[in-house]
Amino acid sequence: MKSRGIIISLFFLGNSFLWAEHLPQTDREKMFIASDSLLSQIIEEAGIKPASSIYLPRDASFQATPFYFSITNLLFRRNISIMSDSTGAARSLAVSVRNASVTYGEAFTESFFSSQYTVRTISLSFDVILQDSVKILYSASKTITLRDTVRYSEAESLHDFSTPFSTYTPPSLSFFDSLLEPIVVTIASGIAVYLFFTIRS
Repeated sequence: MKSRGIIISLFFLGNSFLWAEHLPQTDREKMFIASDSLLSQIIEEAGIKPASSIYLPRDASFQATPFYFSITNLLFRRNISIMSDSTGAARSLAVSVRNASVTYGEAFTESFFSSQYTVRTISLSFDVILQDSVKILYSASKTITLRDTVRYSEAESLHDFSTPFSTYTPPSLSFFDSLLEPIVVTIASGIAVYLFFTIRS
């Protein structure tokens, strides 16, 4: 009996892990993946080497706040020191977020009876200036776009409204799907009522 309980527990535990592995990343997680990728590209192009020090002024705008921590974490991982003021570093890296958007497309199905999906587009744009006390060493406006496909029913739960995105466009049903769903519900309800009274009689 005890071994049977252990087998059942392992079965549910295994299913939980499989379910967790297939969970799509949230909009916030995807946005920070885009941030890491974009900043990595900027660091390479600007020639910022490991073991160097950088002054990173904080963008005061609300939109840039969560990305500031993403940027500092990436710099620390690359062994780049962040100075608390400009006097302690030879160079200053100013990063501002020009755009951060999440857009979900129109829902679609791969077949008539399959689940509905929607294409998610994450777009992030940074304006960057690297300078020393004399001149600007590097200046660029960089944009990265990530796309993936998620279930239409999961789209709302993937979005975190506490993350300040410039724009958020929720998924929408096509004109055909918006008509089909109430028609199917109406027909199914009618059949259920018909069967109920037919069986009773």
